[in-house]
Formats: sequence, structure tokens, C-alpha cells
Amino acid sequence: EWHNVHFIEQNIRGRGTTHEGLFDEVCGDAFPGAIGDTGALKEGDSPTILHLLSPLFGGVGHVDDPTAEGWGGQYRHADAERFPNYYVDLEAPPEACRATISKWRVDHLRHWKERWGRYGK
Repeated sequence: EWHNVHFIEQNIRGRGTTHEGLFDEVCGDAFPGAIGDTGALKEGDSPTILHLLSPLFGGVGHVDDPTAEGWGGQYRHADAERFPNYYVDLEAPPEACRATISKWRVDHLRHWKERWGRYGK
């Protein structure tokens, strides 16, 4: 259920609104998959959005502290003295950095599924 492509097909497609006929299709059908062969969900701006949603809906993380674990991952200061609001990946292999986001994958997808489910199908 939580696979990228299956999640979109199962929980997003066919749901949404046309905004009272403003659009020809419901927003779930217009929802883009990632560009590429799989057409799957893909990270990009998602970690930032997830970081902001995580404390409120997931009960983890802190909106003012990207070094705390949360749905959007975990980060470190690049140079706290010169750039106090600039964060980068942890000093770890790429797999470990990605794991700080995927750790909460089912939690944030479950929340998203619940919200899209309000539309019905």
C-alpha cells in the first residue's frame, strides 16, 4: 500500500474536486507523478513541507529545529556562526541521510491518505 506508484493510484487518483467546474478533472487526477520511468512520488521540496507538518500532525520534530528528527528528516548546520539558518544533510552516507526521511514514511503517507480520503472516490 505504501509503494510510491501504488499509493498514488490507490489514494489520490479519482479523488478531489473540480473547484465547482473550474477544472476539467478532479485534482487527484491532475496530481503529477515524478518525472521518469516510474512516475512515482519523489522527494524534492517534500522534506521541507514534511518538516513543517511533522510536529503538528505527527507529534515528532520541532518546527524551529531541523536538527531534531521528524517527518522531513534530520539535518545539521552547515556553518552555524556564518549561516545560522542554513541546514544541510548529516555528515553520513547518502543512504543514512535518506533514512532520516524514510523512517517516517508510513506515518506521513498515512496522514496524507486520511486527508485525501475525505474526498471519497
